[in-house]
Amino acid sequence: MNSSTPRKKLIEVALPLDAINKASAREKSIRHGHPSTLHLWWARRPLAAARAVLFAQLVDDPSAWPELFPTEVEQQRERERLFRIIEQLVQWENTTNEQVLQQAREEIWKSWRRTCAEERGKRGARGEERGERGEIERWLALFDPDRLPAFHDPFAGGGAIPLEAQRLGLEAYASDLNPVAVTINKAMIEIPPMFASMPPVNPGGRGERSERRGERSERGDEDALSGYVDLAEGDGGSASDVSARSALAEGGDVWDALTNHQGCGVDSRQYSGGVDTGIQEGEGSVSGDRAGIAGGSRDIADSLREPRLVSGGRDSLSAQPLGRSEPDVDNDASQSARGTRSEGNEVSNKHISLLSPLPSLLPYTGAQGLAEDVRYYGQWMREEAQKRIGHLYPKITAWLDPRSGRYFGEDDVQRWRQSEARGESNEDGERIARECGYPSLSSLLSSLSSQQLTVIAWLWARTVNSPNPAFAHVDVPLVTTFILSSKPGHEAYVEPIVAGDTYRFTVRVGTPPEWAKQGTKLARGANFRCLLSGMPISGDYIKAEGKAGRMGARMLAIVAEGPRGRVYLPPTAEHEAIARSAQPTWKPDLPLYGKARDQMPLYGMKTYGDLFTPRQLVALTTFADLVGEATEKVKRDCLDALGARASRPRSSVHRTHLPHWEAGEVPQHIIFRLADSLPTHVLAQ
Repeated sequence: MNSSTPRKKLIEVALPLDAINKASAREKSIRHGHPSTLHLWWARRPLAAARAVLFAQLVDDPSAWPELFPTEVEQQRERERLFRIIEQLVQWENTTNEQVLQQAREEIWKSWRRTCAEERGKRGARGEERGERGEIERWLALFDPDRLPAFHDPFAGGGAIPLEAQRLGLEAYASDLNPVAVTINKAMIEIPPMFASMPPVNPGGRGERSERRGERSERGDEDALSGYVDLAEGDGGSASDVSARSALAEGGDVWDALTNHQGCGVDSRQYSGGVDTGIQEGEGSVSGDRAGIAGGSRDIADSLREPRLVSGGRDSLSAQPLGRSEPDVDNDASQSARGTRSEGNEVSNKHISLLSPLPSLLPYTGAQGLAEDVRYYGQWMREEAQKRIGHLYPKITAWLDPRSGRYFGEDDVQRWRQSEARGESNEDGERIARECGYPSLSSLLSSLSSQQLTVIAWLWARTVNSPNPAFAHVDVPLVTTFILSSKPGHEAYVEPIVAGDTYRFTVRVGTPPEWAKQGTKLARGANFRCLLSGMPISGDYIKAEGKAGRMGARMLAIVAEGPRGRVYLPPTAEHEAIARSAQPTWKPDLPLYGKARDQMPLYGMKTYGDLFTPRQLVALTTFADLVGEATEKVKRDCLDALGARASRPRSSVHRTHLPHWEAGEVPQHIIFRLADSLPTHVLAQ
């Protein structure tokens, strides 16, 4: 091989595409623990594909080293061995399998060291001839056999590629102009390494540890945690030493107090500035700190450099992220690209003695301690929210027929029983009884048993006054489709029952009729028909009703969680009344921004608060309050806890009254484009 010809990488020759494609396709159905559940992002890259491609880009093809594999047979045998590694590497079950990951890392290191040896030799000989001492030193530093090259992704988006680079042992840096992308990457590749091998700070996690594992006493955790506090307070030998306790006593933030200390190995600007640090502070970059990434600097504490940071066998947060649609808002993104930058990655030698013994004291590896804290404080927030607003989210009574497995709503069952008590025939009930295999409605009623089901979603339809003068006093629904589920074997749809100038909704199962697919919609755009009279309702009429404040809402159906999947039930007056009883104490009055500013005011919605129902505002305000309370609770539990700050942008989008229900049995987010989150002048650039 010519000395000037780059040696081929595995990706340039062949890949086990079938295995990669199969694993990538399977990821679409994986929800629990997948980064996609953290937050929605456009065109997410499959983790399996990213991992395989990175591995194949970093590992040499056997044909690149004929001195090691002189024959084609030997080259093919070695290539097939690398293929087997990839086939194992792309499996979802092996995302946290340290044995498989370490095998892949070793192959990467092997190829890198061969490359370094060759390049250092060539450039060294060439530099000696020319007397280029400085050039030789730079080249030797670039091809350092003890340090893998850093990985940079300038437009990281959902973060799959830098996450997998970090998992394979590279020092990962990610950046993006979009603040949502920056936040996603911070949560996946920046924050977990900061808590490497740290024990949980919650009392439950530390107290139960000895019972669960039988390895160390609770005192061991306390000693280790006191070491972290000492690290935060400093030893008086540095101008940057800060006392966490004094900061709290003065009303400061323990987060700032700890991150300002040089021993933490990070620059406090990285956190105090949040995602608003700006272009000059790093152009929206997020870095996997060297102090927490496998294959990083060799002069830092082993406890922060261990490879299990993103692949811990039990609860690695990189494989099981903390939390998935983007809010249609961008608060002054025009000021700068959002981002953070990791600086000051070196850990002072005088603090290594505090950090090094931690793995021997603690049974926690990677971000397992952080994972326990997230579970603990998340559960606390959930319980507190249930106490405060649980009455606004009641369960629903459903009646189960054991023979057919069908559920019926409370109102329908009461209506059938009233007909039976009066001796009246109920054609609808008799028909349903025959569908379920019973000779009569009374037989069906005698077999029903009630259950309390948890509600997943309340589906609503917007309403306007009928344009027909005969029904002008009636609010008629604007529904694009009555289909609730189109999954084979689980079809369900809403059927409106009209009686004079009134109507109600019920739920049917089975193949939906053609009319159900169109709802009350007539044509493209905001064009509907009156449910009572069939009279067309134009888009201009709907907008006028909205601006006049006469646009309302009517409950369409209730989706509950049954033992075997989704259960669709008709609405009840009780649930509708409870939803309307919510009284928010606050609502955002910020004017709408971007595309929403052009469209929503046409329907009478001018501020972000107008996008939410009263119950949604109460819930979101409650959770926002609980975030602050949880942070204070963490500080009280342990001064060296670096935060329990959480946000709920994903749920905020699903909890507006703008999302729609897909027949695929999932709620869909507000229509939100990538362009909507960035100011016009940034897009123009």
